[in-house]
Amino acid sequence: MCSDSGRRRAWTGAAALALLAISGGCITRGCSGAASEQPAAAPEQRPASPASAEARSPVSANGKPEGAVVLQAARAGWSRLIPEQSALFDVTLRNGAGAPRQVTSLNDNTWTPVVRAYDASGQLLAEGSPRDLQERLAGHMGEPTEAPPATVTLGPGEEQPLPVELWHFMNPLRPGRYALEVVHTADPASATPVSSGRVPFEVIPAGVEACALGYESAQRLSTVLAWIAVPSDTSAPELFARASGSTHAAPQSAGRSFGAVPPGAAIAVGAAPPDAMTTWLGWVAVAAGGQVELHQHSLGAPAWRSGPIPLPVAGAVPVPRFPDRGHAVFLATGLAGGRPALTGVSARPKAPPPAAWTVPLAALPRRSACAFAATGAIAVILVSDDGATTRVARVDVDESGAVVSPERVLRTSPNEVLAVTVDQRPGAPQVVLLLESNRTQPNRVALVRLPLAGGAAAVVPFAPARGWPSVVAEGGERALRAREVALEVDWDGRPQLALVDELGRLFAGPLDGSPLGMIRDAARGPARCPHAGALREQTTFAGFAADGSLFFSPEGHGH
Repeated sequence: MCSDSGRRRAWTGAAALALLAISGGCITRGCSGAASEQPAAAPEQRPASPASAEARSPVSANGKPEGAVVLQAARAGWSRLIPEQSALFDVTLRNGAGAPRQVTSLNDNTWTPVVRAYDASGQLLAEGSPRDLQERLAGHMGEPTEAPPATVTLGPGEEQPLPVELWHFMNPLRPGRYALEVVHTADPASATPVSSGRVPFEVIPAGVEACALGYESAQRLSTVLAWIAVPSDTSAPELFARASGSTHAAPQSAGRSFGAVPPGAAIAVGAAPPDAMTTWLGWVAVAAGGQVELHQHSLGAPAWRSGPIPLPVAGAVPVPRFPDRGHAVFLATGLAGGRPALTGVSARPKAPPPAAWTVPLAALPRRSACAFAATGAIAVILVSDDGATTRVARVDVDESGAVVSPERVLRTSPNEVLAVTVDQRPGAPQVVLLLESNRTQPNRVALVRLPLAGGAAAVVPFAPARGWPSVVAEGGERALRAREVALEVDWDGRPQLALVDELGRLFAGPLDGSPLGMIRDAARGPARCPHAGALREQTTFAGFAADGSLFFSPEGHGH
């Protein structure tokens, strides 16, 4: 990305209304007026280390004597990052003179300041201006027009602060050593910028153990991705979450830490009902060791946590995209007294949770899903498999665990179910989607649709599925099994598939008869956690690399 070459330009039309919240501050229009309707995310707090304390020392590379306007930058309380973690810096413009100075504001200009990133050798990797930030997070917002610079008057010793999220200007960097520099045309009468100097920072590898994808609401304006990472320097599992901008690849709220989680924990994100409006708040559940902890987030940033809630089942596996009705209605399957059971518990911010309930089940599910509205019963879909036959059942419960409609079988099949999801788009009939695979020929798959309102199942076979991963072995070509599978319904109702095969390669594409494409080869290490971020305008396929970095399909798939 490039800056606007010093031209003083401002947005017109709808772009002037853009409000981008960055950890309680702003970098574009709206910063000096009313706060954005999106809840501000508190910056992540980490104990200061000697490295971060050194980085917080005032650094000026502009060569001006004391008393001049000085630009400073420092790491915002962190000592190192893992891949995808928020790279937040505190930037300050200070008037060191003994008299008031009118300076170009750090806010409300599209061409300054410019944020730059360098590698360990000093090579410039990327740079971006506030206009680049808007284009990256919100998409193209119209042509800018010429306008005088926005200015601010700073009294003697006064400062203007600005939080800067580096990943708003460029893709998050893979493990390595880097440096940030901010340059700003502080003098309205001069094109010569001041510099913060270069602030060093490091990104270390982290293994990813689990992930869960959802959306900020049924309107799908932003993806919400939660994952458990194990940093290489601590070997302690930690929960992170991020929220995207207008595309899944661009983080609007880069990865924030929610703290340590137990080893082997399972996670899920909540889903808002299709008839609910966007609130920018959501839920992440972490289940382990006979308990669950529910975290409320604000666009991926920590907002509130329930503390551990005991569960009456062993081996709890969360139901993906459990109901988010403003309060969380957590659902999971497991064993209660050695017998299969569904369990659930509600959580409301700042209120003690009630005791979790259980409902007996006929079989222990391998996979599950749920469908619901803003009120009323919750339909829980249960997929069990005895090695020869798959059984798909449904049970309807309310938030207290009362059975509204008893468990009943929707479908049995000799195939294996690789993935299950529910089409919950606003205004669309709720439909369960199953991806089934032949047990001995993995590339012979079928997409099954089960309308929740009743009616016959619709089965679309792909035998074989075009582009399914395979290898050439003795005797010919052999189709490979899918090690991880994600099935998603895009905004137009098309099923989208992302999978990792036995070799660690990620394949993805729409399930419409067109061939799947290989998004990542195993030569760069095995992929983890495949998923499809299906926003309103486009679908982006993604996964985690072995070092904990996200990678994405080269281009989004438009609708």
